[in-house]
Amino acid sequence: MINATDLRKGMMIKIDGELYLVVDYQHVTPGNWRGMVQTKLKSMKQGSIVQKRFRSTDKLEDVFLEHRTMEYLYKDGENYCFMDTEDYEQVLLPKEAVEDAMPYMTLNSQAKIAFYEGKALSVEL
Repeated sequence: MINATDLRKGMMIKIDGELYLVVDYQHVTPGNWRGMVQTKLKSMKQGSIVQKRFRSTDKLEDVFLEHRTMEYLYKDGENYCFMDTEDYEQVLLPKEAVEDAMPYMTLNSQAKIAFYEGKALSVEL
């Protein structure tokens, strides 16, 4: 568990059993109020962006991701295929999970794929 004030862009957290990627983070202390953390979170399940506000003292569940270097093979309709170069395992990622990285990817290029509990989530360059 981490404090809401320890959140940073790019971190993965779990809220109500659902995974969220921290897209934007701002610590706000308005007037006489107590400090709060205002965030924009991307739902890894639906791909939508939600805004959430946390008190500075709120505890959040952080998520540890496994990263594997994989090779981009091809596009299959709305999915992108990546292959692990060590064991030749292939995974398909939906367009929403790779759209930020695709302008920089070419066929057979290497990328880091983030996995949580054995499921591929996103691409990092």
